[in-house]
Amino acid sequence: MIRKILYFLLMSISIVGMPIGVVYVGNILSVIWPPQLDNAQSYLYPVEFELPTTGREYYSLSIHPNSEEFIFSECSSELEPRGDCHLLKYNMRTHDLYRFIFPNKYIYRHAKYSVSGNYIVLDRRPRPAEQTLASHQRAANLGEIVFMRSDGIDFKVLPLEKGRNLGPIMSKDETKIAFWRRKQWKNERYLGDWSSGEIYEYDLSRNKVSLFAGPFNFINGNMSSYLSSDEILLQTYTKHPLNDRREYGASEVFKFRRNIKEFPKPSFMDIQSARIPSVDMNGNIYLSGQEKNGVSYFRISVNNEKTFWKIPRDIISMPVIEATPDGKNIIFIYFAYIVENSKKERAFGYFNIESSKWFHLDIPPLASSIAITVKQIQ
Repeated sequence: MIRKILYFLLMSISIVGMPIGVVYVGNILSVIWPPQLDNAQSYLYPVEFELPTTGREYYSLSIHPNSEEFIFSECSSELEPRGDCHLLKYNMRTHDLYRFIFPNKYIYRHAKYSVSGNYIVLDRRPRPAEQTLASHQRAANLGEIVFMRSDGIDFKVLPLEKGRNLGPIMSKDETKIAFWRRKQWKNERYLGDWSSGEIYEYDLSRNKVSLFAGPFNFINGNMSSYLSSDEILLQTYTKHPLNDRREYGASEVFKFRRNIKEFPKPSFMDIQSARIPSVDMNGNIYLSGQEKNGVSYFRISVNNEKTFWKIPRDIISMPVIEATPDGKNIIFIYFAYIVENSKKERAFGYFNIESSKWFHLDIPPLASSIAITVKQIQ
């Protein structure tokens, strides 16, 4: 509640006619005086967005090339009293919810479609033996990368060394899988993703794993997609995240080319606090950022033409955002509200670009989901 009140107070203040911008980076509230963007179309229509009164524990998001279906994960005790994390598929046209049935000894939290939609790549880790930090860390140390066809058949585990293997994506030609391999926890008293690591790539045709670029000792990160066979779009930090942020416009969006040895400068440095990138089938790049009227969502065309839409002020934080491949909608996960124990409940929403309207997206309960049994497990 305090954060929300602070958010509204800051957003209403003007200094020399310029509104203050507010951005959440993790749990840090950043106050920014953004620059004026040149060559950008803006849509600053009044926005209304009614927050739901309840939320669920959603993670991850990947949209099918048909732009109607998307996969995501939800951790819940609705179907299993001890709690479980489910990989789900939702169809926005039919409103059907599907649930992939995996062996119950593993947890699946991240999944991504291939560009064609033929495959899904996932990370998994064993279910912890007990609910202690040490047990969770031991399970995380045994993480694996797997992939399957999007209908749940031909499930395969990559023959990699077990470890903190996370966040896989598949190349455009579906012959390679890039993934993060974490080295160590940033804080050994906390189980999270704030740990250093590198980008590795597994070649399915050669059964070989190698560094994609670097080594760079990344501080956290999230890969969006392959832009080409030799370039990946991702969000991460500079090697020294507390330095150079003003010089680089606090941008966290990078394009990494294969085999580079020098850490590149961020992309889109003219967009303050650029983060959470995605790309549509036409090569347009989307990301959240800051402009003079507040937190906005941007589209950068292949011709570098910029368009942005103001994000409703009621949406304090959107940890997951992705443009549909057809470029017509933006689907996102946002914090619906914060309960007494500070646990952040999440909800789905979407923005329709043609109508310039923001909507809450109701996901059916898990009990109504249609089962998809994963087959040919190795």
